[in-house]
Amino acid sequence: MKFKSIRKKLISNVSIMFVVSFTIVLSIISYMSISESEKNLIKSENSIRTGLITKGTTLTKNNSQALNGMVEDNAYSAVKELVANTVANDPDIAYGIYMTAESQPWVNASASNPSGDVTPGESLDDENSIWAAGLENFEYRLHSWNNEEFYEFVAPVIIDEEIMGFLRYGFTTETLKKTLAQEAEESKKSIIYSISILIGVGLLAIAAGFNGARSLAIKLSTPIKELKEAADTIAKGDYSSEVNVVTNDEVGLLANNFETMRATIKKKMQDLATLNATGEVLASLLDQHLALEQALKTMHSHCGVSQGSVFMINKNDELEVNAFYPPKKIEADQKPKKFKLGQGILGQSAQNRKIIFVPDTRADASFEDIPNNEGKALLCIPLLDKDVLIGVMNFSGEVDKVRFEDSDYEFASSIARLLVITIKNIRMREMIEEHNRTLELKIAERTAELQEKTNDILSMLQNMPQGLFTIMSGGIIHHEYAAYLETILDTKNIANRNFMDLLFSHSNLGSDKLDQINAAINALIDSDEMMFEFNSHLLPSEYNTLDNEGNIKKIIELGWDPIIFEEMIDKIMVTVRDVTEIKALQAEAENQKQELEIIGHILSVDAGKLNEFLESSYQFIDDCRALITQTPEKDLEVVATLFRNMHTVKGNARTYGFTFVTNSVHEVETTYDELRKNEHSVWDKERMFAELDLAEKDIKRYEQVAQNKLGRDTKGTNLGMATVDRDKIRRIIDSMNRIETSNLDESLKLCFNDAYHVLLEFEAKTIDKIISDVVESTQSLAEQLGKIPPKFEVSGDSVFINIDAHTMLNNIFMHVFRNSMDHGIESADIRIKEGKPEQGLISLDVIESDEFIDLIIKDDGRGLALVKIKAKAIENGIFTQEDAPTDQEVANLIFASGLSTAEQVTQVSGRGVGMEAVKKFLEKEGGQIDVILGDETKHAGFRQFSTRIRIPSKYGLVVASGLVV
Repeated sequence: MKFKSIRKKLISNVSIMFVVSFTIVLSIISYMSISESEKNLIKSENSIRTGLITKGTTLTKNNSQALNGMVEDNAYSAVKELVANTVANDPDIAYGIYMTAESQPWVNASASNPSGDVTPGESLDDENSIWAAGLENFEYRLHSWNNEEFYEFVAPVIIDEEIMGFLRYGFTTETLKKTLAQEAEESKKSIIYSISILIGVGLLAIAAGFNGARSLAIKLSTPIKELKEAADTIAKGDYSSEVNVVTNDEVGLLANNFETMRATIKKKMQDLATLNATGEVLASLLDQHLALEQALKTMHSHCGVSQGSVFMINKNDELEVNAFYPPKKIEADQKPKKFKLGQGILGQSAQNRKIIFVPDTRADASFEDIPNNEGKALLCIPLLDKDVLIGVMNFSGEVDKVRFEDSDYEFASSIARLLVITIKNIRMREMIEEHNRTLELKIAERTAELQEKTNDILSMLQNMPQGLFTIMSGGIIHHEYAAYLETILDTKNIANRNFMDLLFSHSNLGSDKLDQINAAINALIDSDEMMFEFNSHLLPSEYNTLDNEGNIKKIIELGWDPIIFEEMIDKIMVTVRDVTEIKALQAEAENQKQELEIIGHILSVDAGKLNEFLESSYQFIDDCRALITQTPEKDLEVVATLFRNMHTVKGNARTYGFTFVTNSVHEVETTYDELRKNEHSVWDKERMFAELDLAEKDIKRYEQVAQNKLGRDTKGTNLGMATVDRDKIRRIIDSMNRIETSNLDESLKLCFNDAYHVLLEFEAKTIDKIISDVVESTQSLAEQLGKIPPKFEVSGDSVFINIDAHTMLNNIFMHVFRNSMDHGIESADIRIKEGKPEQGLISLDVIESDEFIDLIIKDDGRGLALVKIKAKAIENGIFTQEDAPTDQEVANLIFASGLSTAEQVTQVSGRGVGMEAVKKFLEKEGGQIDVILGDETKHAGFRQFSTRIRIPSKYGLVVASGLVV
């Protein structure tokens, strides 16, 4: 960079500052003047435009009033004269027009047509005329006409509230523009005049400022020039010349700092030379004692101390003397002088690890107790290896001869560091010499140990019954691997091969998964060991090998472990096991375990109940398949039916404890629930058929176990080993009903009655026997809900219902009882708080009439949660917040699809489909279900109720009263 003196910089910068300041001030004043001028012009324009608009408004409105009588009298000439004269007498008016409501002009006056004559029959259809003809009140607007700007004022001529025509005047803005141009020109001249005066004044100020800046620059730069010359001398390495620049400002302070710096640098250079020379000497010494004496000698020469010694840390963590200055020998039989850490000034320096300098012991309070204290200067320098203390240098001398300043602390520390390094080097050299003497012996011992370990590892790799290999950088397999790996993978081509090709060339893993594995391994090798934890989930623990037809050949289990070197992943170790046979045995064992559980489930259920369950379940699944086949796209009504069917199958399966059916059917039910609740869910027939197949497979599994393992007939009614014809049974029962038994012998009557009961058992049962399994299932249901199983009371059990309704009633009561258990009857702790027995009660009354059989169900729970049902209905869009439905209307919503007050969906309830299914089952068979509300309970929002199930009387069986007891 080109040199430029401070004098020139000061003159040029001050001059530039004056010029820039003047320019800025001139620019601001000019901008403000121009801005004010523009604002005044805008105000003038607004004022003139306002006057023009006011003038046009007044003139147009007044003339419009004047035309009322003329137009009414059809005074064409008078109208023409008024408009033409107005245009001629006012230079601001460019044109005047009067036109009828149908845009027919009477007069169109302008500079080119002062008389306002118009062609008879012509119509005005230009944009302004169309706009004017659409007005009902006075209006004006700005527009262009013949490339000029005009204000057009329009006033309708109204007679008896009817618009007869429109008076239009076009006012030119030419006068306005001329006036504004004149004002702008005058403003421009005024601004130029003002700026010229400012420029003249500014130039005079700049000239005066330049002369003042020049004088000031000469005064300020002279001492700076002298200081520069002194700095140049120091920069050349000459520290002997003092800096003699005296001023009473910052330059004088800078000169003093330069002088201090010169003296300090001079001393530092001398100290550095001493340190370099001492360092060279210490580096050449091989004896620790000589090194200590050399350090003491250097400090004597530098600081003027007369005596010195070095104390080193011994094995007992004491400071023990090792060397003296002036040098003297320490006799072997002489007890060396020792100090403890913290003892005396030397011990304090060692303990605090800091240099301690006492200029005069007479002036230091620490030495007041010393008798005959003649005064000495003391210096203690700790020897530190980083933060570890290894010794202390101790010096003393006459007060007036010892020279130790603040800058000498660094010199003393440097000498101490050089001595510590020398001591460490000497000790290291001694250790190396000792190691060299024993190295060959250690190498021989380690070589033998290594060979033994290598032989052990090779033996293990050859004999271990599983695969083992390591992956190196690039995915290559190390040449050492377990021999059994060849048997597992059916190949001897393993070493130096890519691990992906070896393991996964015939696997069932997809391309995406394989890419993940390959990328993960390549990223892990040579990365930080913690990366394995983050990426290990990408490495498979198991996969299948496939044959040429795509069938599973083997099941391979993998284990992945990083081999760490210096906290980095050096290799990946992989263990390989063939678990095909183990998996097969596990699957077979699991299958047998499940089969035993299924046998237990079947044995706990009556054969007839099992047959009813199988028959109804197959029927529901067939109905679902038919509905899915017939429905091309999602239909919520169809979905609701599918859901009801499978919900019922699941409920029946849980009633009998068929858990394997319950689980698979729950998955099907979940799919249907998603279809009806999520508008974006897809109607996937293939998936739905597949799920039905899985559910049917689990049901068939129960049937096959019953047939093959237990020898049961699952296709008909068993009587011993014979199949009974139900039609024949009915005919026999009807015949027996007609027989008069009163005249029979008592023994014959008893025999007849027993036979009647046996046959009746196959055709009809009372309601308590029909629903006995459902009642028993409430035991496990109560456990799932955390409640005590309720007590059941049945009245009217003399009514016999034929077998055709048994399945339907089981399906119905399965839903009804579960609804009472989940939503009606409270938990034991709540019931006790409310003064109820902890065991709930469900009652069933059977009432028979000519047309129907009524089944009335009631529980002693809180009742129907009407408030919750209504809130759920509002949430589902059935009601709005403004609706006020009756309690009966709200209660009937328990039969609505998807409406449930359960807090969460479980395998017990929460889908909102149970009572809807009951209603559909009954309606399909000609029956019905109703909610009969009772009194309100003490709980707000709840109301007692009973459920009436009505089935046609055709399901009842007429029984001879004399034969049934």
